[in-house]
Order: sequence, then C-alpha cells, then structure tokens
Amino acid sequence: MIQVKEFYAELIDLRRHFHKYPETANEEYETSAYLKNYLAACGLEVYSGLAETGVIGVLNGGAGGPTIGLRSDMDALPINEENDVSYKSYNPGIMHACGHDGHMAVTLITAKILSMIREQIKGTIVFIFQPAEENLPEGGAKRLLNEGKRFFRGMDAIFGFHFWPFLETGTIALSENPIMAAGDVFEVSFKGQGAHGANPHQSTDVLMMACNAVLSLTSIVSRNIEPGTSATLSVGAIEGGKSPNVLPTDVSIKGTSRYTNPEFGSILPKKIENVLAGISSAYNGSYELNYKYGYPVLENDKKMVELVKKIILSMPEQTAVMEVPKPSLTSEDFAAYLHEIPGCYFWLGTQSSRQGVINSLHNPQYDLDENAMVTAVETLLSIVQHFVLKK
Repeated sequence: MIQVKEFYAELIDLRRHFHKYPETANEEYETSAYLKNYLAACGLEVYSGLAETGVIGVLNGGAGGPTIGLRSDMDALPINEENDVSYKSYNPGIMHACGHDGHMAVTLITAKILSMIREQIKGTIVFIFQPAEENLPEGGAKRLLNEGKRFFRGMDAIFGFHFWPFLETGTIALSENPIMAAGDVFEVSFKGQGAHGANPHQSTDVLMMACNAVLSLTSIVSRNIEPGTSATLSVGAIEGGKSPNVLPTDVSIKGTSRYTNPEFGSILPKKIENVLAGISSAYNGSYELNYKYGYPVLENDKKMVELVKKIILSMPEQTAVMEVPKPSLTSEDFAAYLHEIPGCYFWLGTQSSRQGVINSLHNPQYDLDENAMVTAVETLLSIVQHFVLKK
C-alpha cells in the first residue's frame, strides 16, 4: 500500500482550501465543483447535482467484488470565525466549525490513493460527498439516498467518521450501542389578546405564556424521564413583540429534542402537548405545535463494528481504539444510511493540548490537529483493503 505520509502536504492544502471557502447547507456550489474536478482528475466516474450539490465518485475495479461506500459531509456553519490563521474563512459569517473540511480532504486523498492502485481492486468503491448534514431536520442524507438510489441499491457496506475534539489526536472511538442521538425540532406559536403594557389584565400575555413554556418544556426530561437516560430538550429561540409598552398578540418559540431511545420519539411530543395545553388554558390563550422528526438515532451494525475494530487493531501504525464512553446528544444524518445499509460510523480524535487545539464543535475558534487526517486516511484505506483489495 502507498504510504499516506507522502500525501500529507496535499492533505493540508485540501483541508485549508475548503476551510477558506466554506459554504452553508444546500449552498455548496463551489465546493461541489472542486470535488467534481478533483475526482475526475483521479479517473473516477463522477456524478453531480444529486440533492442539488451532492457529488458521487465511483471507482470500479475488477468484477465480482463487493460494493462499499465512504461518505463525507460538505457543508459549513453560519458562524463567524475567530481564529487568527492563514487559512481563516474568506466568507464572513460562515465557517467550517465542525470538521467537514477535513472530512472532504481525507476522503479525496483516499480516493486518489485507491485510484493509483485500481488494478488491485476487486469490487466497487463509492465516494459519497453529501450536502446539508447540518440542515436539521431535513438533512442531506435522506435526499441523497432517494435521488441516488442506483448507487446505494445493493451496497454491501458503508462507512463514515467524524473528527472529534473531545478525544486525543488519533484515538478512534466506536460502539455497537447508539452513539449519537435522534434530533427533532419543534416550533410553538402562541396567540392571544394584545393590550397596552400598563394594562396586562386586559391581555392574554402571550409573552408570559412563552416564558412559562420555556421553563416547563426544558424541565420535561428531568421530571419525566429516568435520571441517567440520554435525552434532552432545549429551546433556542423566542420571537415576539416589538415595543416595550405593547403586549403582543403572538409569540413563537423554537427548540430541539434529542434522545438515544427511539421510543422517546413518540413520548416527547405528547409531553410537550400536555405542557402547552396547561399553560394555554391558564392564560386563556391558544397554541399551535409543529413538531418535525429529524435524524434518527445513529446505531452501527454490530458485525461491522467488530470488523472495523479488528481492522484498526491490525493496522501497522499504532492506533488507539476505545469504546464510546457515552452517546453524544448531537445528531448525525449518517444514521439514515445505516437504516438502509450495514455500516459503521466512528469518531476520530483531533484534540492537541500542546498545539492549543482544544475547542469544541460549532465554536468560532474550532480547529483540528491536522495530523489526525493521516490516521483517518490510513483507517479508511485499511477498511477498503479488507473488502475490495485482491488477496
């Protein structure tokens, strides 16, 4: 196998290119064009325009082997970068604060290396560059699965990873149990009688309804679900009112629920309805709840987890492997692929105290230890080697 370290400089250049030119969900047009050109230059069959900006590269080897997928996400976040680095985002208010720039770089170099040893491949490798992973609740995975059925039909296995700043660089964590939560969103509209701020008794006071709802809704998990259970409910936005002396007629709140037990997908909306009904009755107002299901719980195929563990432990380079200590309540739409195809998703550490790379995901000062990208490429190549390289 070709030495990955020979491609270290190109890995860095690719990651920093994507970091400098981030694009948010469903707007990844320049990113898509770059990916398409790179994959074509590697000699892959390239398909674009799937899920609007998605790109798929297909590397065909000899007939008769399995088909496996390697997935990378593409989109950045609406965050204004605060890092003072040479590769700082050129697009104000947009930043790769979740490592997707590194995911793309790793997957491209993996594709390039494998294209150079095409004659050793027996089977097919599908490189999946998916838009809108951050676009909860719709996401890009479900749309890509639907529009790209021909690529996923009959796929034997699929793999993905996420750079994880909570683990030391190079450490890999995976599990047979759920590792990332389902992610749903909800919006509540409160309506009632408006009034002058001096006469609150003449109003429904929908602002008070909203405030009480925020307090009560965020207590649902702590008071209705057994302590220690991986679930949470948060309200992230309140909209309503324009003047300090006017009690408005309508206010809305927006929030998200997260859980690793799929049963909570039916329990939480009912609990939310109960809370809202009580508050609305107490204030003589009304409400409308719009609850949208987003990404499902991310749970790996058990056989694939055991296989990936063995593959990693057999790698020539020393790589630490650990059980996911506890599931994350962040969500990830790779879960949609796992509902259709057996596969494995893992975390790969990027934290380096020595380099000061310690900030969490979605932080305006997020960065990653770029040395982790070498481990990521080596891991993907080892997985591919097990499935499709001629023995």
